[in-house]
Amino acid sequence: MALPERAARYIFKVSNSDPNTLLIESATQFNKPLFLPEEYFDLKEFFSRIIQAQKLDIALKKI
Repeated sequence: MALPERAARYIFKVSNSDPNTLLIESATQFNKPLFLPEEYFDLKEFFSRIIQAQKLDIALKKI
């Protein structure tokens, strides 16, 4: 997910390329050092979505 004009973006990946390995990647990138008061709502929503993504439950099953 990304903010308008790609001011910031968040990447969250879960992959299982090997049967014995679970890879979880999380990255947050900010492309500008200062956000204006008008951008507060978008930034607040951005962080809210990051929190929701990190609350994701991952269920592991033994096969």
